[in-house]
Amino acid sequence: MDGSQTVRASGHRFKTTSTGSGAEGLGADTAMLDDPMSLQQALSDSERYSNNRWSCDTLRQRLNDPATAAIVVIMQRLHEMDTTGFFLSEDPGLWTHLVVRLVAEEDELWVFPISGRVVERKKGAVLQPTRFTPDVVAE
Repeated sequence: MDGSQTVRASGHRFKTTSTGSGAEGLGADTAMLDDPMSLQQALSDSERYSNNRWSCDTLRQRLNDPATAAIVVIMQRLHEMDTTGFFLSEDPGLWTHLVVRLVAEEDELWVFPISGRVVERKKGAVLQPTRFTPDVVAE
């Protein structure tokens, strides 16, 4: 997405912008980064640096109240110093790092903190098994 857009959904207002674009004048209580970096960006030192600096310097400055606001990063790991790796290394202990693997490496128990919903995954279970068939997983 180039620039920014306003999207309304379920009574909430979301302001969207692209990594690296201007975010001046925008404020947030919750900022969400969804796939902030492409594979090509992750493999380029200069692109990765630029993307991470924007995520840290520009995005963080847009939080309404840095003491109570949240930044949520949703991404597939692409490089040791991709956006997730960068945030984890910049502020160790500040972030809650949630890893959901395509194939469970061990038995897992997930408890959602607000709803209390419990999800169990057995070792070897695949997320979305109808989408990620055994052939796709093997590939």
